[in-house]
Amino acid sequence: MKIRKGEYFIAKQEQGKDYLAKALADSDAKSVESVLEKDCHIQGLRHTMTVALSDVVLSLGADPHPGKVYGYDVGTLHRKRLTHDSFGDIHFFYKPSKQVLTDLKESMDKVAARLKRFDLMFLFDNIVYEVLPYNGEKVAGMFKIPKNEKLQKRLLIRPEIMPASEYAYVWFHELGHNLHLGYCNGSKKLNASWLKLFNTSIKVDTIKKDKSQQLLDALLGGEEPPSDFKRGLDEEDALAFKWLIRTIQQVNGLSIQDLDLLFEADMKDEVAKVWPVRNISHKELAPIVSDYATVNSKELFAECFAFYMVKKKLPEPIVKLLERSISYAKANRDKSGNDE
Repeated sequence: MKIRKGEYFIAKQEQGKDYLAKALADSDAKSVESVLEKDCHIQGLRHTMTVALSDVVLSLGADPHPGKVYGYDVGTLHRKRLTHDSFGDIHFFYKPSKQVLTDLKESMDKVAARLKRFDLMFLFDNIVYEVLPYNGEKVAGMFKIPKNEKLQKRLLIRPEIMPASEYAYVWFHELGHNLHLGYCNGSKKLNASWLKLFNTSIKVDTIKKDKSQQLLDALLGGEEPPSDFKRGLDEEDALAFKWLIRTIQQVNGLSIQDLDLLFEADMKDEVAKVWPVRNISHKELAPIVSDYATVNSKELFAECFAFYMVKKKLPEPIVKLLERSISYAKANRDKSGNDE
């Protein structure tokens, strides 16, 4: 067997799982110098070794067909590394089109120019940048801080999930996480202020027991099944009815269509059995920036930073809080654990 530089292969080990590796040079008659594919681009985790050809189970070639092989997804292999003047090394785990590469380069130039204006170039430091293919994921980007402080942070982006016009926004959003978690975590006051701001986007209300009983009585006293009944309610009652149905779904596993079926089969007593006749707390989202900013305070911060950097309008109090956070990060970029 001959394995050439750049080719991937599966090899066996004496104990444990088979592993996926890439040849660093052409093999000789007995072995091949290789690197484990897993985390091969991460400083501190990269593992090179000499593999005996007798341990090679399967040669995959330099460009394996996408799919699962021995449990490994060979559609997301480390393909190449490009270097950007500000970001540093950008690692690609698929082969994007030339247009995507061009658009990514333009977005990175735009992001770098904007961050330079604010003296925030340190946000690029100590990060591994990964460009991944889109395989049905819901998020366009992700920022990860390792538990081991000696390892680099990771920022990934999936260009194919969005139009090129959104690339810069996603870079800013993920770098916003770095600003928040990496450089503002020493200020209890700032983080408490962001939590306070986040709380304004979550409205908690209570459906009183009497209201629940009133709606149940009206439902059971009529001829319309739940799906039709809700259409005749006013705005306040319709909202309460929605949350009562949602509670039944969560607690009893019954959908409104299931309740319709019980109702139409003249089993209204079964509907009454699952109806939550008690006080029920529920929350309504009141986005102050975007829907995604209502997930948690971390996403709120990242969304605000991205909005600010792409010049989207933000409420003045948010602008002031964000600018305070930026100033704190710049003043404390070389410190940690300090409170204001």
